[in-house]
Amino acid sequence: MDVSVIFATHNREDVLEAVFECWKKVNAATKYEYEIICSDDESTDGTVDIIEGMKDLPVVLIKNPKGGAGPARNAALKIASGKIVIFTGDDMFPHEDFINRHFENYLKYGDSVATLGRIDWHSSICLNHLMRHITEIGCEQFGFIALPSYQLIDFRHFYTSNISVSKKLLDRQEIHFSSQFDKYGFEDIELGYRLQKDGMKIIYDPDIVIEHHHIYESVEKFCIRQQNAGEELVVFNDMHDDLENKCICDIDNCKDAFQKYAAQHKLKFSLGGIFVQLSVYMAKRATQLLEKMLRKKSSPKLEKMCSVIYADLFQYYFFYGCSVRINKGTNLRKSCVSQFAYQYLKKPFSQIYWDIGYGYSENDSRKWKCWDDSSILLEKILPPDVSEIRVSPLKDKCIADIHSIKFEKQDGSFEDAEIFWHNACRVEQNSFDFTNTIDPHIVIKKIRKDYTKIIVAMRVHEMKKRGAIKAIKRIIKKCFFKGGRQEGKEEAWHVEYSYGQPRRIQIVIAGEDMDKREKLLKKYRDAVALWGDNVYVSDIGHRERGYIDYIYSPRNRELEKVQFVQAIYTLLNNSYDYLLISGGLEDFPYIVNESLEDGLIYSALLQGETIDKICRYSVGKLLRLPAATEISNSFDVRNIIPEIRENGNGILGCGNQCMPEYRISNRIFSYNKEVPMVFILLADFSFSTIGKNKNIVETMRLLSKQCKFCVIVTEKSFKGEEMGYRQIEGLCEYIFALKEISECKNYLDVLYELRNIFNPTFVWIYDKSVWMEENLQKMYKVYDGIPVTDLPIYNTKEEWEKYFLDCK
Repeated sequence: MDVSVIFATHNREDVLEAVFECWKKVNAATKYEYEIICSDDESTDGTVDIIEGMKDLPVVLIKNPKGGAGPARNAALKIASGKIVIFTGDDMFPHEDFINRHFENYLKYGDSVATLGRIDWHSSICLNHLMRHITEIGCEQFGFIALPSYQLIDFRHFYTSNISVSKKLLDRQEIHFSSQFDKYGFEDIELGYRLQKDGMKIIYDPDIVIEHHHIYESVEKFCIRQQNAGEELVVFNDMHDDLENKCICDIDNCKDAFQKYAAQHKLKFSLGGIFVQLSVYMAKRATQLLEKMLRKKSSPKLEKMCSVIYADLFQYYFFYGCSVRINKGTNLRKSCVSQFAYQYLKKPFSQIYWDIGYGYSENDSRKWKCWDDSSILLEKILPPDVSEIRVSPLKDKCIADIHSIKFEKQDGSFEDAEIFWHNACRVEQNSFDFTNTIDPHIVIKKIRKDYTKIIVAMRVHEMKKRGAIKAIKRIIKKCFFKGGRQEGKEEAWHVEYSYGQPRRIQIVIAGEDMDKREKLLKKYRDAVALWGDNVYVSDIGHRERGYIDYIYSPRNRELEKVQFVQAIYTLLNNSYDYLLISGGLEDFPYIVNESLEDGLIYSALLQGETIDKICRYSVGKLLRLPAATEISNSFDVRNIIPEIRENGNGILGCGNQCMPEYRISNRIFSYNKEVPMVFILLADFSFSTIGKNKNIVETMRLLSKQCKFCVIVTEKSFKGEEMGYRQIEGLCEYIFALKEISECKNYLDVLYELRNIFNPTFVWIYDKSVWMEENLQKMYKVYDGIPVTDLPIYNTKEEWEKYFLDCK
């Protein structure tokens, strides 16, 4: 058995038949052996009858006594026989390639990598603003829009609505879903935490889509969900003594603050808490009114106000849930718990975080809410290779009395830290005055290898207070006097940008020759500067965080600038596992290069595998990009990877794998336009063989000192046309062969993005292809506001000077 799909169910006769109809479509497209294990949690309606009557699918039914989703999933795991387990829900509608994509990721990445897919609202649901807010604005439910596509993420996103894990990894756990949780919230995240500590990594693949049929009609229902999640986080924290604030907040900090609060409230009730409860009630009623108004007419300002209220409400209910669970041993009344949750939410915090070579990261930091002016003790275990530590006494203006900052060493002894820099306005003995500092911090750089922990003892006095009236004014100003829709001219060409965060690519230069790596770093960093923060080139020993990593380790001959830039652009908009760049125009299976490694760029998740293994279960792309200087060597790639084949349009694979999705995103670029840029659009490079080259080459030479050229080719070029490429390569700054780096259906989007990057002064359609003839009017929309000619320019000097000078 390849795949076991597991979902727990309870009283879902209203939707389960439709769910199974969707699974039948998945079944028709699935290439692997699988089973669907439906684990029923003592349903009292017709749920069991529906499952038992499902004969067209490989369904297995388990009947369980009432116990919740966790025990039901545990029962299913006992009989699951697949190599991987896909967890999903009984109100989830998978897309047809759901199982194929999950299992093929397992084949590529192995047992230690789990795959999280994307969860969208079901297409039949008419979304209200609440549902849009919790998934796209506040991200309180899932937050896929903020996740980095095709990158590794942590255990906090172990969502059992669309995630696959190897059975081998699951079987190493003595307990799967813990029975200590009595409400919805963290039983899946807690399992993910244990799996991560056992070596599991999670990759987010937005191409694996499932649709969620669940409607939130009122804010009350989601507030209850947030409260339950807060309560269960306390349970999660009590199960693990090393959690700190790795999951939303530091519960130990919250408990410490609650004890201080409880000691001050002997009456067991609070008038302030009653006012908080009344304010929360009024806020919920306000959102109901706003939702009613938004159903009648869309308004960006009302949506913004509604989201501001939602964000505060959901954050409050989460901390209220934490406080309710902590209060079980104290028995304060509800009004006191409400007041504490509100006050704790508004308190400022201290923070310790560090740089281990990738820059500072909030995910690795330790935060501590400062409840009062009493002394606090912050401790944080240090990871290996810390190069710098930053201590923020308070994320606000303050006076900090630093009692001590020490390091604990491996032998158990302690050593005082040496402060490298701070931004306090004055220092007297151990008192740091940050009263005029917006972001107070102290920097420590001298960190020895034998340091294991940093310990900070201090007392912090906050200087800045914000009243409720000021906060309300700030919200109103934010909603009605800033932002909103910008009125203005509508874009001539509209691009449907992909959902979620843009792909950010890091090319990691590898190889044993360090001098060669240094030269390549400089060469390629200059080449990719136009992509801005979207692309970074790093050394194998010093990677940056926040990118999708690809490895490039040339053996003999490295890629030229024009080849490298086109390869990068291909990866920015397509999630290929590898690229194979050929330095000539020979068709597959022949590769023009001195070695396969010279043109191979592959995902870092496949690092350590043989070339054959890299390509066996992966999807790649062949790019035929001629080198400026002729390469005499070519070879049949099948002699190295016997099973590889081309599936059309340069797509490479060893089987019938699922194809990557094209994902264009709204990015910011940083091309430095020192002189005017001219776009030249060609059908192909055949002009070199039929005598049309004189006009274009002479024109480019004539104006080479006055402007730069970007040549864009729309059709496939063939062997023998390399000469045309080499004639213009030295005269232009960039070349983009669209047929190699994209597909015809995406050409207009690519042209629009290239326009945004280079901001051309003039566009010359030199030689129309069939595609250009069919899309000429749309191309004019893409280049709206830019002079375009599709007429031949015969008199090189006079005609071009006329066009060019007019454009300048």
